[in-house]
Amino acid sequence: MELEPAILALVAALFAWQLVNWLRVLESSDLSYSQPITSLSLVSVLAFSVLFLGERLDALKILGIALIVAGVWFISRGPHHSTASAAAP
Repeated sequence: MELEPAILALVAALFAWQLVNWLRVLESSDLSYSQPITSLSLVSVLAFSVLFLGERLDALKILGIALIVAGVWFISRGPHHSTASAAAP
């Protein structure tokens, strides 16, 4: 299977955009707060694979997703330090 050059360029551009976006997030937010939120990408990958690729959910996958969501929820409930919150009066 050969990749089309346009698709390869699109994927490279998306990766570059993701890197720039991540660096902007890190400029204004605490890493211990930002990093767990990126774990939600695992949830979206599973959801898309179930919807579009026919992936089957089992109890272990559901438990893993529940633990990821619970971890992100607990992290988001705690205090975090960011330049945005430090600038607020």
